[in-house]
Amino acid sequence: PGTTLFTNFGATPCRGGMEFDKLDVMYVVHRGTLWEVNNAGVQTNRGTLLTTTGRVSMTDNGTQVMIVDGTYGYIYNTVTNVFAQIVDVDFPANPTTVTFLAGRFVVSLSGSSRFYVSDMYDGISWQALNFANAETSPDAINGIWESNGQLIPQGDRTMEFWGLSGAADFPFAVVQGVATEWGLAARWSVAKYDNTFACLIRNRMGQVMVAKISGYLPERISNDDLDSIINGYTDVSDASAYSYMLGGHPMYVINFGIGNATWLYDGSTGIWSKLKGFGINRHFAEFGFSFLNSTIVSDYADGNLYRLTKTALTDNGASIERSVTSET
Repeated sequence: PGTTLFTNFGATPCRGGMEFDKLDVMYVVHRGTLWEVNNAGVQTNRGTLLTTTGRVSMTDNGTQVMIVDGTYGYIYNTVTNVFAQIVDVDFPANPTTVTFLAGRFVVSLSGSSRFYVSDMYDGISWQALNFANAETSPDAINGIWESNGQLIPQGDRTMEFWGLSGAADFPFAVVQGVATEWGLAARWSVAKYDNTFACLIRNRMGQVMVAKISGYLPERISNDDLDSIINGYTDVSDASAYSYMLGGHPMYVINFGIGNATWLYDGSTGIWSKLKGFGINRHFAEFGFSFLNSTIVSDYADGNLYRLTKTALTDNGASIERSVTSET
């Protein structure tokens, strides 16, 4: 698909974004500001963060939008329109990712195997003892994720699955015997994909590959050629990804910043393609999310947000170069 400009936040890239379908709006962090954006692209300032650079992780509980920026956590209440830093003394320092499951926000911490859960439907309130540690291996949690009703702490070298325990204080318990010896190689490479999720993973032998999680096991979707290429990059930890559907085809897009390349996987055909923008080696879309039956993507170089549009014949007016290479 091509792209059309949806809205613009200036000369610097956006840090994160998400759909809030209850109000038919999206929330986007740009520099130190949380913006609410409607379907017409109108921007409304909803609060100020204490940091201005670096990716943020965002989710919601139906009323509150929670943001973590690697140093602080914030809550925006969509009913009262109040934005506030989380100042509860029991809220952990340096939260890097956040997800939501079973009425609670869950955060992972930088360089730690521990994760914390909030009070029920209240991201402002946290209890000092409402935490757990990944049990399979002492590797730090690179990201915390929710999929199909399970909580998934993804370490650097291992991945665990936690289910609902029914306990009133800490509602999650590790599922025994299903941990995998593959960890998350790039924090921002995780994307919902085809009723599960896909990401860049690494095993203890150092191999990196792209996989979707099938049950409790990673199923490789990259091929030998692509694995050879990405394992040749000097660093893959800066990889970022997003996903979308196009004509019934589930698509997964992964960017490598240092590798200066973008790759697209079509889950219906099993074919990988290399994407690029006009005059550059990678595609300009850095991250993306669904919004009102469309896909919004951010520009890695500036504050533009675009709609992916299958009828658009250009990338916001720039030519799209296309080539077809046969196997013989």
